[in-house]
Amino acid sequence: PYFIPDESLEKALELASKRGVQVIILVPEKSDHFLADYARGTYLKQLASVGCQVLEHPKMLHAKAMLFDSDVAIVGSANFDMRSLLLNYEVCVAQYSPHQILALEKWFMDLFMESSKDVFQLGPITDLLEGIARVMGPVL
Repeated sequence: PYFIPDESLEKALELASKRGVQVIILVPEKSDHFLADYARGTYLKQLASVGCQVLEHPKMLHAKAMLFDSDVAIVGSANFDMRSLLLNYEVCVAQYSPHQILALEKWFMDLFMESSKDVFQLGPITDLLEGIARVMGPVL
């Protein structure tokens, strides 16, 4: 639910999208941490502007999962932020089982169907709050 990548992670997603890789980012419409919601706004807008698809699910999702080319899945406890990836002790499992990957892909598709596409709050107040939250992002 907390998508606050550093510059290298953001650029990796941008470059993947520019290479033609389908990048879909699914986040909850509102998480349980309003500062994290504002901090992710500028990243999601930037990624959407380069072709990444951003989806917002109406319910709080705390799951962390990634699917790569329908043959590798990663499921675990790490959020896509520097705190989870470099500071906290997080655990992720790589799945190679076609059965498990197919089940995860179906779960994603069901979530995608329930989600809204590229819904961003716009306006000077939102921009200001997102900018302030982005500066605080590394410590959230």
